[in-house]
Amino acid sequence: MGDPCVGLNIMIVFAIVVLLSMGKKLQKFLFILFGLLFIIFLNAIRVSLLFAYLDETGVSNLVIDHWHAIYNNVIYISVFILWVAWFQLQKYLNNEKTRNSEPI
Repeated sequence: MGDPCVGLNIMIVFAIVVLLSMGKKLQKFLFILFGLLFIIFLNAIRVSLLFAYLDETGVSNLVIDHWHAIYNNVIYISVFILWVAWFQLQKYLNNEKTRNSEPI
């Protein structure tokens, strides 16, 4: 099991995109923490389901490759959704800040 199997590369890319975007440092830290924990949670579910399936049916290298491909797609889509949520949150917070700073 190497770095790609535990999702380290996608975790790094996720964190870098959030770090390089607009937002307060605390918000970025909390969102990155949430996102990384979410990715780790998805990976734990993947491993658990894979071992449960292999325990029931026996070992098949083809099945492992198939599950890995499915997991990659799930992770990529999940990270994309997290990024969209981050940018929407920043847009909302910027609109609120602008609305509160307008003279009456």
